[in-house]
Amino acid sequence: AGKQSAVVVGGGVGGLVTAARLARAGVQVTLLEQNSRECAGGRLATETLFAQGREFRFETGPSLLLLPNVYREALRSIGADATSIRLARVRPSYAVHFSDGLPSPLLLGGGRAEEASLREAMEQVERGSYVQLRAYMRSARANLRAGLP
Repeated sequence: AGKQSAVVVGGGVGGLVTAARLARAGVQVTLLEQNSRECAGGRLATETLFAQGREFRFETGPSLLLLPNVYREALRSIGADATSIRLARVRPSYAVHFSDGLPSPLLLGGGRAEEASLREAMEQVERGSYVQLRAYMRSARANLRAGLP
């Protein structure tokens, strides 16, 4: 019998890891991705913006931050150095900048002072919006916990 082969559809993180695991096991792998090669990785990507003569890079996929152990295991499973992922909490963790006159920037994931400023800014724009944000964040946290192994 000839060498086993497999076709993996989708070059997102899951597809890339699956293809790498199969290849490591000796399977001939063909990986199909509808986007360009530069887009491989799915949601785990970096967008680069240029403004005012500066370069800004943004990681667009939250999976690495939400599930670092999944990524470490994926790296280990293909023989890569899993200790290379080092994460540190950044405060504030998120900033939203507006150019249309709304309060800017809105800082999320900061300390008490940033949280108070966020509440004040949101309530100026829409009464009750801060309470809705907190409710959404509680719901998102519960969903994340429910989905973790």
